[in-house]
Amino acid sequence: MKLSSITPMLKNYLKIAFRNLWANKGFSAINIGGLAIGIAACLAIFQYVGFELSYDQFHPKGKQLYRVTKKYMLEGVLADHSAMTYTATGPAMQAAFPEVIGATTVSTIYGSAVMSYEHTRFNEEKILFADSAFLQLFHFPLLRGKQTDLNDSRTALLSASTAKKYFGKTDPVGKIITLNKTGTYLVKGIFKDVPPNAHLKFDFLLSAKYERNWNNFDYYTYLLLAPGTDPKALEAKFPAFIQQAGMDSTTTKFELQAMPDIHLHSNIRNEATVNGNIRSVYFLLIIAGFILAIAWVNYVNLSTAKAIRRAREVGIRKVVGAGKQQLLAQFLLESILVNFIAAMIAAVLLMLTMPYFANLTGKPLADSLWGAPAYWLLFVMIFLSGTLISGVYPAFILSSFQPIKVLKGSSKTAGHNTLRKALVIVQFAASVILLIGTFTIFRQLQFMRSQDLGMRLDQTLVVVGPKMADSSRIKAFKMELQREPAVSQLTISSDIPGKEIWSTNGAFRLSQDPRASIGLNEVTIDEDFLKTFQIKLLAGRNLSEAGGSDARDGALLNETACKALGFTSPESAIQQKINFQGDTLAIVGILKDYHQESLRSNVNPIIFRLGTSYNNFYAIRMNMLHPDKTIAAIGKEYTRFFPDDPYDYFFLDAYFDKQYRTDKQLGHIFLLFASLAIFVACLGLFGLASFTIQQRKKEISVRKVLGASVGNIVLLLSKDFLKLVMLAFLIAGPLAWYAMHKWLEDFAYRTALSWWIFALAGLVALIVAVLTVSTQAIKTALTNPVKSLRAD
Repeated sequence: MKLSSITPMLKNYLKIAFRNLWANKGFSAINIGGLAIGIAACLAIFQYVGFELSYDQFHPKGKQLYRVTKKYMLEGVLADHSAMTYTATGPAMQAAFPEVIGATTVSTIYGSAVMSYEHTRFNEEKILFADSAFLQLFHFPLLRGKQTDLNDSRTALLSASTAKKYFGKTDPVGKIITLNKTGTYLVKGIFKDVPPNAHLKFDFLLSAKYERNWNNFDYYTYLLLAPGTDPKALEAKFPAFIQQAGMDSTTTKFELQAMPDIHLHSNIRNEATVNGNIRSVYFLLIIAGFILAIAWVNYVNLSTAKAIRRAREVGIRKVVGAGKQQLLAQFLLESILVNFIAAMIAAVLLMLTMPYFANLTGKPLADSLWGAPAYWLLFVMIFLSGTLISGVYPAFILSSFQPIKVLKGSSKTAGHNTLRKALVIVQFAASVILLIGTFTIFRQLQFMRSQDLGMRLDQTLVVVGPKMADSSRIKAFKMELQREPAVSQLTISSDIPGKEIWSTNGAFRLSQDPRASIGLNEVTIDEDFLKTFQIKLLAGRNLSEAGGSDARDGALLNETACKALGFTSPESAIQQKINFQGDTLAIVGILKDYHQESLRSNVNPIIFRLGTSYNNFYAIRMNMLHPDKTIAAIGKEYTRFFPDDPYDYFFLDAYFDKQYRTDKQLGHIFLLFASLAIFVACLGLFGLASFTIQQRKKEISVRKVLGASVGNIVLLLSKDFLKLVMLAFLIAGPLAWYAMHKWLEDFAYRTALSWWIFALAGLVALIVAVLTVSTQAIKTALTNPVKSLRAD
C-alpha cells in the first residue's frame, strides 16, 4: 500500500472513530472514565511503591555497603537481635577480612539534645556522630567543606536547612555550636539535606573519635565489601572471628544486612528510623494490578456489549468491500484513541490528586512526580499494554461478524459469554479481596487501640527534660510543679511508653550460671513512676527514694523479666539477688506487664532502677479543664528553672498513637483503592448487563405481554449476575484469608479473622452489584413491550 493512500485512510478511520465515540456518549464516557481511573490509581500506587523501593539507592557504593547486626542467642534460641554492635567491630573486620575494603562507625543521640548558637537553641533529635570514613562510604553531597573534615576532632557539618535555621543568611562556616552546653563543635561545612529515602536521617554530622573495644555497644557498623564478594561466605567466617575477639560464638552472632534492604526488610531492635514493610509493598502492587486489570476488562466487556449495535455497520462495510484487516485496523485505532484520551485524563487526575495521596501516605510523592524517566516509561508501557490488551479481543469480535447473518438480524456472540462472565467474576473477586483487606486492617487497628495497655496514657502531658541542669534543680522543679493545682501526678524517667528502650544489658541470677544471662531493657525512674502511669504491682513493693538503699541496689522487674530469669512466680522473686551490668541488685517488686511499645511487638523484659542521670522526660498527669493555661504555667516554671533549655512538650496518648500511623495509612490506602476497584468493576457489570439485556429484549417484551410483573422481570435479569458475584465471593474468600493471615503475622497481638468480615465484604459487593444491575433491569422492564417488538 502506497504511503499516499495511507494518510486519507487514517483520516477516515479517525473520523469514524470520533463519530462512534460521540454517537455512543454513554458507553464512551464509561470506557474512558474507567480506564482513566484505573491508570491513575495504578500510577499513584507505583509512585508510592517506587519511593519505598528507592531507599538508599542514591549511594554510588550502595550495593557494596552492608550493616553489621548482632544476635544474642540463649540455648540456641534467638533472645535479641539488634542493629547495633561494638565500636571495635568495623576496624577489626576490616583488618581481619580482605573482602572488607572499608568500614565506618556511627552513633546517634538517644532521645534529644540541646543544640545552640548564641541565643538560638533547639531540642534536636537528628544528630549523627561519625568517624572519618563515613563520607568516603556514603554519598551525602557537600555544598561547603571537604570529606576529610571529619578527620578533625570537634567538627560539625550542617544540613542546608539546619544552617538556615540557626544562622539565617549568615555564613555558618567557622562558627561554634554547642551541644548540651558542654560540647563545642566548629562548623566546617554544609551538606545537602538528607534525602527522605535514606534510612539514616540527620541534620547534624559531628566528628567522633571512638575508643575501639568490645565493651562499648550501641553503635552502628557499616562495611564496604569488595566487588564480587559473597556476603554469605563472609558471614561463615564470623564465628571464628568472634572467638578471636574473646566472645562466645554460640551466644553472639554477627549478620550482614545489605543497606538497600534495610528499610523494607529489617524490623529489629535499635533501628535508626522506623522502617517500612515489604509485605505492604507487595499488597499495594497487587492492588495496582487488580485495578488496572479491572479497567482493561471493562473495556473488553463494554466494547463487546456494544457489538450488537455495530453489527449492521460491520456487515454493510464488508458487503461494500472492506476486508478483515481494514476492520481490525479501524477498531484498533478506536482502542488507541480511547486509551490515549484515558491516559491524558489519568495524567491530569494524577497531578490534581497526588498532593492528597502524598499526604495520605506521608511520603513526599508529589515532589518527584514525572521526574524520573522510568516513570514516563511506565506510563507509556501502561498505555501501549492497555491498547493491545483491551483492543485486540473486541476488534477480532467485531470484525468477525458474517455480513449475511448480521444483515438478516443475527449478531449473537453467545460463544463469548463464558469469557465475559469469567472476567466479571475476576473483577468482583479482586474487589472482595480488597474489601476484606480493608476491613481486616481497620479491625486490627481497633483491636490494638482497645486493648488494655496495663497503664494509663490519657490526660498526660510529657515535657522533654532539661539537658543542661543538675539533679538539685531537677528535683526542685518537680516539687514546684506538684504545687500546681491542675497537676495530679508527676514522674521523671529515662523512657516513656511509646518509645523503644535502647538501654539493654545482661542479667543473671546469682544462683545460676552467668552463661544463662539474658538481656534486660533498663528504665530509670523515680518513686512516682508506678503511681503516675497506674502500673500494678503483682508482688513486693515500689522503689523508695528514702534511705538510699534502693537507689544503690534495688530493682523492679516486669512479669516478662521475672519469667525470663527463671522465677516460678512473682512472689518467689522478691528479695532474690541478680547481677545486672556487673552490679548486684535485690528485686524488691514485680510489676504487671504493660505495653511499652505498640501491640505489634511482644512485651520485652524490663528492669527499673532509681536514678536521675537519665532525666529525659517529665510525665505530668493533669486536669484537662483548662489545658492551655496549665501548659503555659508549666512552661513558665520550666523556663525559670532551666533558662538554657527549650520548652518542648507533647501529649502521651497522641505520641503513643504515632506507632500506628503506618497501619492507619495502609488502611486508608486500601479503603481508597478498594472503593475505586468496586466502582470500576461495577462499570464492567453494567456493560455485561447491557449486553445481556440487549439480547433478551424480545423475550422480556413477550413476558410482559403475557403478564409478567416488573419485579419478576428484574429478578429474572438480576439472578444470573448475582450468581457471578456469589461465585466471585467463594473464590475471593480463601485467597483473602491467606493474604490477611500473612499480614497479621507481623503483629505480636492480633485480632482473629472473624467470619463476619468476609460476610460483610460479600454483602457490600452483592448490594453494589444488585444496584448496578437493577438500574438497567428496571429501565428495560418499564419499557413499552410494543416498542421493543416493533423494533425487532
